[in-house]
Amino acid sequence: GFDVENIMVIPVKDDMIRSQIEQIKESLLQYPGVENVSAVSNIPGGRFNNNGLSFQENSETVQTSEVSIDYDCIETLGLNIIEGRKFSRELSLDSTSRFIINETAARELGMTSPIGKMVDWYDDDGLYRGEVIGIVEDYHFKSLHENIAPLILMVKPQDYSYLLVRLSPDWNSRTITEIKKEWKKFDDLFTFEYSFLADEFDKQYGNEEKMGTIYWILAILAVIIASLGLFGLSTFTVEQKTHEIGIRKVYGATASGILSQLLIEFSKWVLISVIIACPLAYLGMSYWLRDFSYQTNLSWWIFLAAIIITEGIAVLAVSYQSIRASTLKPVDSLRYE
Repeated sequence: GFDVENIMVIPVKDDMIRSQIEQIKESLLQYPGVENVSAVSNIPGGRFNNNGLSFQENSETVQTSEVSIDYDCIETLGLNIIEGRKFSRELSLDSTSRFIINETAARELGMTSPIGKMVDWYDDDGLYRGEVIGIVEDYHFKSLHENIAPLILMVKPQDYSYLLVRLSPDWNSRTITEIKKEWKKFDDLFTFEYSFLADEFDKQYGNEEKMGTIYWILAILAVIIASLGLFGLSTFTVEQKTHEIGIRKVYGATASGILSQLLIEFSKWVLISVIIACPLAYLGMSYWLRDFSYQTNLSWWIFLAAIIITEGIAVLAVSYQSIRASTLKPVDSLRYE
């Protein structure tokens, strides 16, 4: 729903900086590496105030997340206004009594033609009554663990807490240095701090990243242990059949024929393990995905790839031992105990 790449997030720490937002934006925009600058009260992936939003025509009220933005935020984040218009500096009422809501808010309020309709927003500071001037396309301003919630956008400069700086794709460390230098002209009391919106958004999935790392380590260990087990089992199986292999060779069996027979026999056990493991893996992955409101489908090729890899390891393990046994002289095989 929006583009998080190449966006710097700079905390606005006091009212002095908040009162100079427009001047700061103008000064930063003079640098070639800066494409757009805007101010917001909350960043995607962060915390949001939730209060009641009411539609006067049907008295419907829904809990709605609030974000205060400036006039350039729509472009900076790459949001899509699908109906109506964005906020305008030329229209004074846009900063006092006009709102933009998302598709979910309009739908849950039962608004079929929301543009121009009046709504009541119950903020912590009191009641705000205003006109809906635009509908923004739904975007994930919270974690993918949650469904997209109703959202209201408004212009409230006193609530700005972050400056968003969209950098050009070819930005480099010099761009950051120039921004820091320019920022210090307005704020020399606090240490210059910044992060990137993509990183802030990814912090919501820290547990998943940790679990992913653990799963990768466990998967590698499982493959190593399974490979050792398959190698040991194939060694044991072939040794038990060494005498039989010698007899078959006496009767004219070829090395490739013996290898094929051993592979077929060993593959049966691999097939049994796959039949047991795949349903368990599917159930486990499905259970994990239940924590996400928006889920990917478990594609069949994931399980096919696992089967091919498992079968490949088994073939390598059996082939080595089988080739070694099948190339022995029949007399040596018959003497083998």
